[in-house]
Amino acid sequence: MAADTPFRKKVPEGKRGSFLNKLLGGLLLVAVIGGLIYSLFINNDPKVVLSSSVYRPEAVYRSAVLAQTGGLTYRTKFTYNEQAVINNLRQKFPEISSGSVELPIVGQSPIVSLTIAVPSYVYINSSRRYVLDADGVIISTNAVPAYKELLSLTDTSNIRVASGAKVLGSDAVHFINQIVSQCRSAHVLLSSLTLPAAAQELDVYTKDTPYFTKFYLGGDPLVQAGQFLAARHDFTANHIQPSQYLDVRVNGKVFYK
Repeated sequence: MAADTPFRKKVPEGKRGSFLNKLLGGLLLVAVIGGLIYSLFINNDPKVVLSSSVYRPEAVYRSAVLAQTGGLTYRTKFTYNEQAVINNLRQKFPEISSGSVELPIVGQSPIVSLTIAVPSYVYINSSRRYVLDADGVIISTNAVPAYKELLSLTDTSNIRVASGAKVLGSDAVHFINQIVSQCRSAHVLLSSLTLPAAAQELDVYTKDTPYFTKFYLGGDPLVQAGQFLAARHDFTANHIQPSQYLDVRVNGKVFYK
């Protein structure tokens, strides 16, 4: 064994191990802090998740997200404005009914989830055709090829409309949806719907009868649907049919002509 000299002094084993432990601990702490700092940053590589791509492919929505989040403001999780991203997308694409942005705890790529409204009607106004969702909002100015069998709803009021506009009140939308739902449950095939100039009236046309039926939008849709279906049954049983219309707007009474 070599003797200690002024130029080489033996380090005790205990102190050497303590030094190595401290060094490893320091390196681990630096790695943890570095990982935490790294995880606070966001890259501009979002993942977009759609409930439906009936209107546009995922790439179109992703391109819109990229355009908005290209600045330094969207480079950290502290400054990333998730709600602004969704609001901007909804203004640009009316078919988006809701959305959310998830910033991962560890990763750096945000996840943008978008709920796409389901087309419900082809809304016809001033001879122009639009796509209407179940909330009465115009979500497209062009009919969607995948939904050619959508029921048409003609509005004779000729009001000015635009993409993203709500053209029907919530009560009217609920009433129409309920009538359509009851008819479909009873296997009554509808051909079209019309909102005539008469206040609060909905005219329903079926594929198997020559007449249409008048409904009152301000009434109970279930009661009126029941009167409508019962009257249809009676007409068939008695081998008679109205030549022009059936009127179920008054509760407990049915008129026809």
